[in-house]
Amino acid sequence: MKTPTVSIVVPVHNEELILDAFIKSLVSACKKLKISYELLLIENGSKDLTWQIIEKNMKRSSTVYGLRLKKADYGAAMIAGIKKSRGKYVVIFNADYWDGKFLSITQADLLGYDIVIGSKRLPGSLDQRQLTRRLTTWAFNWFLKIFLGYPGTDTHGIKVFNKEKLVPVIQKCKTRSGIVDSEIMVRAYRQNLQVLELPTTVREVRPAVFGLKRIWQTPLDVLRLYQVLKS
Repeated sequence: MKTPTVSIVVPVHNEELILDAFIKSLVSACKKLKISYELLLIENGSKDLTWQIIEKNMKRSSTVYGLRLKKADYGAAMIAGIKKSRGKYVVIFNADYWDGKFLSITQADLLGYDIVIGSKRLPGSLDQRQLTRRLTTWAFNWFLKIFLGYPGTDTHGIKVFNKEKLVPVIQKCKTRSGIVDSEIMVRAYRQNLQVLELPTTVREVRPAVFGLKRIWQTPLDVLRLYQVLKS
């Protein structure tokens, strides 16, 4: 089996409403760009038909692969996908948040950078999420800057990186869930990896779930991240 140049890793959880359309659009974008790629869909703890949709698309395409985790955990799913990936470049997308320009940048060797990340907070970005989510992003990045010295404007969402450069960083990470994105980026900065931020557009493509559990989990994640990175 030919080794792909680009591995696209997508953690998915309860995405039956949008997953099929996402896969079709992403595969179409890769074909237009003539990218040698593999699409790794990491299902984690879904209660709907997400896995069945992945299986259907695996039968349709030899470039689509699925991996199933029992527990719902975005970070664990992302790390599992990265470990499974075979490409020189790894792209991290979400089913509801992706951008073709981050695929095309792999054709230019990431413009000489080790990591390219999509920022929702750069000038030129358009963040159309609900207010609570935008405020959480702002507060979280303020914490990273003040308490952990991270100079970037965003750590969550779209990323493209040179696998050889970033895997040693990822191997040091101790967190999972939604906080591992930030641990990766802070550790990458401390290892002097070269990071480029690009503006992105993000909008809600389905009703967002932002309940009491998430509200309580965020400060706990912040505390855990601080403990890990200050030790």
